[in-house]
Amino acid sequence: MGKKNSTSFSVRRRKPLFSTITSFICSITPTTVSDERLGATIENVYLIINTSNLLTDKNSIINGFWDIFVIDALIGNSDRHFGNWGILEYGGEVRLAPVYDCGSSLGALLDDGEMDEYMKTDSTFKQKEFNLTSCYYMDGKRIFYHEIFKNPPDDLAKAILRTVPKIDMDRVNGIVDSTPQVSNTRKEYLKRALGMRYEQILAPALKRALSEQNRAADIESDYWQIDDEEDEDDLEI
Repeated sequence: MGKKNSTSFSVRRRKPLFSTITSFICSITPTTVSDERLGATIENVYLIINTSNLLTDKNSIINGFWDIFVIDALIGNSDRHFGNWGILEYGGEVRLAPVYDCGSSLGALLDDGEMDEYMKTDSTFKQKEFNLTSCYYMDGKRIFYHEIFKNPPDDLAKAILRTVPKIDMDRVNGIVDSTPQVSNTRKEYLKRALGMRYEQILAPALKRALSEQNRAADIESDYWQIDDEEDEDDLEI
C-alpha cells in the first residue's frame, strides 16, 4: 500500500478590503490636492472620486453617495462625514461599501422626556425635525435638507428618481412599531418625524423631478417631430 500524502492545503478566501473615505483621501495626488485635511463639501466629494485612479467606476460611487444622501434626509442624519461612508475593494474591483454608522439620526440623542416636549407643539417639533442640516457644505454654505431638495443638483435629482419610489412608509412604520425595547413615546416621535420629512421633503422633490423629467422628454419629442417635418419638406422640394 502506497504512502499517504500528508501534505494539506488551507484555502482561504481573501476578505474585501474596507476603507473609509477619510483613509482613502491619501490616494489623491499631492499635485491636485494640498496636504490639508479636506473639509466635508460636495465639491470635495467629487474631487476625491474624480482624482482617484483606483476608482474606475466613478459614476457608480457618485450615484451611491447621492442615494445615501436621500436616505440620510429621511432619517435626519447630520453626520455622514468622510469617516462614515467608504468603499470595498475585492479582486481588483472597487465599489461603495454598505451603509454604516447612522448613530446621529432618528433622534438618537433625545430621551423620552425631550421627545414629549418637542411633540407638544407643531412649530417646536418642525424646528427640531424638519430644519435639519447635512454635515456637508456646497458653494460655501451649510446644506439644509429641505432647501437642497427644492433645487437639487443634477446627480441628486437622479438619486431622487431612483431612491424615493422605493421608500415604503407603511413598511417603515411597521418596522418602528415592531422594534422591541423602544418606548411608545419614541415610536410615535420617530413615525411623526419620518412621515413629516417624507411628505414635506422627499415626496414633493420626487414630484418635481418627475415633472422635470417629463418636460425634458416632451422637449426632446418636439425636437424630433420638428426635425421629421423639416425632412418631409426637403423631400417635397
